[in-house]
Amino acid sequence: MNRLFYNLNGNTYYILFGKEGERAFLCNINTEQYVICAILEENAWWQGQYFNNFEEAYEKWNKLKTD
Repeated sequence: MNRLFYNLNGNTYYILFGKEGERAFLCNINTEQYVICAILEENAWWQGQYFNNFEEAYEKWNKLKTD
């Protein structure tokens, strides 16, 4: 599986967790920005939550996994 995700907005993200068609945790490869999205599509996502801190994003990711 390709771990790089090319968004329609021109940014490239690394898929840390999840995959297309599911919830995913992404890291922008050019900036320190993390995104948790409800559904990852081929070149976009639904309901993205943006974070500038990995620990905060990872904590949210773990909370969503248990809900």
